[in-house]
Amino acid sequence: VDESSDAYDQGIRPGAQVVMVSNTFGDEMLSTKNVRMTQFLQVLQSRFGNTVRLALEKENKQAANDFWEQFAPKKPQTEAEKRDAEKKSANMAATFEEEEAKLADKNFWNPFR
Repeated sequence: VDESSDAYDQGIRPGAQVVMVSNTFGDEMLSTKNVRMTQFLQVLQSRFGNTVRLALEKENKQAANDFWEQFAPKKPQTEAEKRDAEKKSANMAATFEEEEAKLADKNFWNPFR
């Protein structure tokens, strides 16, 4: 949406989707759901006059957040889940420390020496 356009001044932003278009005759609005672009363009080109009414649906800014949220770690809800999460974290930390201790006296090959 061009920022200098009337559409932008009316509040239309990038990502808005056309959900209905006015019929060729009368005030009836036709749904654009499951309509291909060629069908949509045929309806627009069959218009008499230069006025077309559109119904737009605003972009869903929350969609991306909802998508990434499903991959976020879940917070424990019950006391048992909290204890299990703490135990798991402690076990992981202990395992890490054990493995680090095993590597402490090792010499690793360094190609930049």
